[in-house]
Amino acid sequence: MKDKKKTKHTPDASSLDESMFRIMAEKSPNMIFVNKGGRVIYANEKCEEIMGYSREEFYSPGFSFLSIIAPESLKLVKDNFLKHMKGDEVPPSTYSLITKDGRKIDVINSTSLISLDNEKAILGILTDITEQKKVEDELRKSREHYQLLLDISPDAIVETGTDGKILFCNQR
Repeated sequence: MKDKKKTKHTPDASSLDESMFRIMAEKSPNMIFVNKGGRVIYANEKCEEIMGYSREEFYSPGFSFLSIIAPESLKLVKDNFLKHMKGDEVPPSTYSLITKDGRKIDVINSTSLISLDNEKAILGILTDITEQKKVEDELRKSREHYQLLLDISPDAIVETGTDGKILFCNQR
């Protein structure tokens, strides 16, 4: 008697239809978009919520996705777009966007080149990391301040491990 291997059933990606994609995209905590030929042809509700633009604005022929890219991030985004249009995959990248009300937010953008109506398109997932970067910056400043206080202290400050090895000491 042969041993039957237990295999986990995974659906064929082609069986995921448009309605399933929309349900997943609309429930996502991330901004999800599709860019085809340099135009946004799909933006989920989270895009509207975070960026402040309506879907009608995103989809309008006069809307350029480059208009929401912070100036210091334009070169990176343009380079990534050109790589995709050549058929190359692009690793996730971090850059800044400008919301409709002028706020700057930081995002990680993960993109994949897809075929849509027999044309190349870009499926993108944007994760807002603005608060995370703010906390990291505050932590860095706090560490620098703490280090400065230790360095200018007139007292010698030494931290040792339980084994007696010196883990840290200030300049004194």
